[in-house]
Amino acid sequence: MGQVADSLRQVPLILPAWRALNRLPWLRRLREDWAIWRLYGRLRPTHLLLPGTQHRMYVDPRENRGRAILRCRAEGQPGLKTLWHQANAQLQPTLVLDVGLNYGEFVLAESYAPETRILGIEANPELMSWLERSRHDHPNGRQMEFYHALAADKTEGARSFFINRRWSGSSSAVQPDRDAQVNECQIPTLAVDDLVADRNLSQDTLLFKIDVEGYEPMVMAGMRQLLQNCPRWLGLLEFNTAFFQRMGWDVGDYLRSLVDRSRVSIVDHAGQVQSLTPELVAAWSERSGTDPEVCVDLLVVSPLVEFLPAGTTRPGR
Repeated sequence: MGQVADSLRQVPLILPAWRALNRLPWLRRLREDWAIWRLYGRLRPTHLLLPGTQHRMYVDPRENRGRAILRCRAEGQPGLKTLWHQANAQLQPTLVLDVGLNYGEFVLAESYAPETRILGIEANPELMSWLERSRHDHPNGRQMEFYHALAADKTEGARSFFINRRWSGSSSAVQPDRDAQVNECQIPTLAVDDLVADRNLSQDTLLFKIDVEGYEPMVMAGMRQLLQNCPRWLGLLEFNTAFFQRMGWDVGDYLRSLVDRSRVSIVDHAGQVQSLTPELVAAWSERSGTDPEVCVDLLVVSPLVEFLPAGTTRPGR
């Protein structure tokens, strides 16, 4: 391939023309179809086994994110998935929560104790039939409760949700940019606290993930009682300053609210963690709309939980 590229560089306009050709949507789609065919022996497979498991997950082979999952065999976000796996093994949670399921790559990849209650919330109606098929086939499927709702600060009526036509994972309750290709729909709201209102949380251990494209503060506001009454919990949160600017929310207030009740760390692509320092909180709080966005994943751990990610050591050792 290197020799071919060198030869192309010696021919004027050939290399730029080749690069332009590779950007054509129909050609990119053809390459993707070929990659899927090589892996599954068919153009439109509807399911795959999650890495390292016999758990079957169903995806829409016509939707771009579903196709991407098929092409990478659900091996995306390896660092976060490793943390989720380690937390499930170390904490042995009695309550699991996944807000912003999408196709369910996180919650479906694990096995859970028979007494664990497993809750999932997804606002995109186009994904629910795929999630239900995956839940039905999962060994813990009878313990799983998947809700079609917009997780919010309170259960009250419906709110706008914007389904991204290009990538289901970018769908959000946050108003998108004008040039985004979205369908707006009204989705009933649901506060997480209402799902566990009748449960004695004092003996629970909670493992949760929230990935809702900027609506994380609203979801957290709707689970205040859960985090207050459950003594042991660990969560993974997406954090993106661009959404805060768009919604007019205060970055500093949100981050300080997390730091006040938990140990907060930043997670890199490999799953390595580093503490969120007061200096970073201050720097991120002062960013203006013209500054590059900060987009990271956060690990939040309650004071009563000891969690040691693989590859790290306890302080002083």
